[in-house]
Amino acid sequence: MKKKQPLLSILILSVLPRYESLQKLVGKLQKQILFNDLPSQWREIKDKCSPAIEQLLESGAYIGGQALESFENSFSAYTGKKYAAGISNVTDALKLAVQAFEFYDTTTNVIIPANTYIADALAVAHQPKGNFKITLIDCDEFFQLDLKATEEHLISSRERTFPYFLIIRMEAFAIA
Repeated sequence: MKKKQPLLSILILSVLPRYESLQKLVGKLQKQILFNDLPSQWREIKDKCSPAIEQLLESGAYIGGQALESFENSFSAYTGKKYAAGISNVTDALKLAVQAFEFYDTTTNVIIPANTYIADALAVAHQPKGNFKITLIDCDEFFQLDLKATEEHLISSRERTFPYFLIIRMEAFAIA
């Protein structure tokens, strides 16, 4: 007498070849989809950007000049603000951001994520005026400023505190 195969075994045997071919397809796709495909992005904007890049390189005006003025005017119009300033690097931009608050009358405690790049701390430490104390706050599971640790620090601190970070999850603002 022939033994019957259980229904589950039949189902698995009929689906398995499809599953294996699906796995191969997914494997091929994973190899083809890049995390950040810069060459593809460049091809999309190349025709529009190349003339402006060539004009900038031929002018030799890398600091100041017409290209910077054009950028500042365009960015100002885009953001709806009266002024915009093109800055050479993020460190200088962060230095100017701290200076814009004019915290010169007393010590200001500046909170920075502990896993930050050193330029962030240097931008605070190298202020032309003011007295700034840098406090590194640990990060959460998303590598962002740990909001609980920040809250505890703010409650225990008697100094004026300035949170200083570039990127934060939007739900972080719920504690404000």
